[in-house]
Amino acid sequence: CSWDGGDCKESDRKPVDGYPSCMVHHPEVIGDNFCHDYPPYNTEACSWDGGDCKDFYRKPVPVDGYPDCIVHYPEYIGDNFCDDYPPYNT
Repeated sequence: CSWDGGDCKESDRKPVDGYPSCMVHHPEVIGDNFCHDYPPYNTEACSWDGGDCKDFYRKPVPVDGYPDCIVHYPEYIGDNFCDDYPPYNT
């Protein structure tokens, strides 16, 4: 997905207080009572999004203009917000 349409940079990842191995673009969403059901947020290092995640699934769809880009939320591609997880940030 061309690194989320150019929205993501590896160097922009930040540490999360209380989770020393958790490095994400948006640390403020860890433990915000909304499940970010994808890595790096929903991982053991980030304590399963700070405990926010429960079972969740939305069917992935192809994204126009991005060959081989199949995602759950196509509206996230190129929206000026770095979605720091695969398949968006690939």
